[in-house]
Amino acid sequence: MSQHGRVSRLLAAGTTARAAALVLALGMVALGLLSLRQSRLQAMHELSAARLRQADQDDRLLELRSRITALVTPERIAVARPDPDTRAW
Repeated sequence: MSQHGRVSRLLAAGTTARAAALVLALGMVALGLLSLRQSRLQAMHELSAARLRQADQDDRLLELRSRITALVTPERIAVARPDPDTRAW
């Protein structure tokens, strides 16, 4: 085998190794980017769920306030007011 044939095979093997290393490096970068994207999506989902829970609690609070307002009338407040002479309930 000639010297030229060995050199060309070594160069071809080196090129193949470089190409394989490049493909692996690009794959690792792509996996890193996918991981970051997944983390952002998860964070947005959790934020959205928290906002929905807050909206539900706001609705419940409004409902409770409405019920309290319907139950508290001036007549009931007068009945519940302490006796002005004794300051006792």
